Amino acid sequence: MTTPEAGSKRVVVVDDDAELRSITSEYLRSHGVEVIEATNGLEALLYFKRSRPAAVVLDLQMPRLGGLDALKRMVAYDPAVHVVVVTGEANADLRRQAIALGAKAALAKPAAPPDILSALPFASSQPSTPGAAGSG
Repeated sequence: MTTPEAGSKRVVVVDDDAELRSITSEYLRSHGVEVIEATNGLEALLYFKRSRPAAVVLDLQMPRLGGLDALKRMVAYDPAVHVVVVTGEANADLRRQAIALGAKAALAKPAAPPDILSALPFASSQPSTPGAAGSG
């Protein structure tokens, strides 16, 4: 169901931590990515189904519907979905479980926005911005 023309640079960023969600979203927007923000797994599923994004950046520990459950539902809906899990959990087993469930990458919080961007499916098409990583 996910196709290049359907949201080719659209990403749903899901995190109940407003500050982390905002930092990630603003960084992605500054690199030409269309961002839809969600605060929990239920919102993530709704926006995922409605907007057909190229990828989802997904926290694991959230209210209403946790990240692993949201991941399972997204993969069931669209097996080709590109999910990047970002979690504060120090447990490597949890990150391995997310990969086994279909996540394409699993990053530990606080993940640097450039690392998140590079894990997205269209990262190789991003324009190179030398020196941008150190600005801020």
